[in-house]
Amino acid sequence: KKLIYALAQNKDNMTSIPGLIHRDSSNTIHVNRQCELIVNLDELPYPDYSEFVMSGYPAINNRSIPIVTSRGCPFSCTFCNAHHVTGRTFRYFSAGYIIDEIKYYRKRGFTAIDIADDCFNVKLDRAKEILRLIIRQKLDLVIRFMVGMRANFADQEFFNLLKEAGCRQVGFGLEAGDPEVLKSIKKNITIQQMIQTLKFAKNAGIITAVNFIIGHPNETYQQAKKSIALARSLPADE
Repeated sequence: KKLIYALAQNKDNMTSIPGLIHRDSSNTIHVNRQCELIVNLDELPYPDYSEFVMSGYPAINNRSIPIVTSRGCPFSCTFCNAHHVTGRTFRYFSAGYIIDEIKYYRKRGFTAIDIADDCFNVKLDRAKEILRLIIRQKLDLVIRFMVGMRANFADQEFFNLLKEAGCRQVGFGLEAGDPEVLKSIKKNITIQQMIQTLKFAKNAGIITAVNFIIGHPNETYQQAKKSIALARSLPADE
């Protein structure tokens, strides 16, 4: 917003605009100070898609729309750039805000939501609160998590609530099937935690997918084979 105002007013000095990388008239590149993170996300409006050609998006034609309920990831996975995009501090919209946003889309004919958080369930009580409100208010949704779910922040109640709220599919990132590789990539999760969480989801009747990465730095051929073997043995659907 500050950049747009500065351009509209024909201001040449951009050095005071936080978060901006720019080239001045002498061809010198400047990196300004970082923006401060927005703490109270409820101050933000809903995304405005009114100027988008929505028919160009296949998911929209299926009456599905993505929403983000939180920003930031407190973890340090070596392969992930999320902390450079949304920060390490976990910030989130209130449960009431999310419910109102869902209602806003429901009134416009959307019947499915894809939750696109980095880690929706880091604050498990908050995640459960959102799900309980969806159930209580009978919002009649299909909910999907293609990514954005931490396997080490879950219990059976959570997955039961997911199922009742309309969740059909959940994706997890395990990334490696060898404990030493998991440590080296700072995933902060164990294989046993993943197996237990998959059992919770299966008990609730939710389709599960687990993502792996082959070729981590210093990963050996035998360690990569462990990932493949584990993937075949997990109680997951994909």
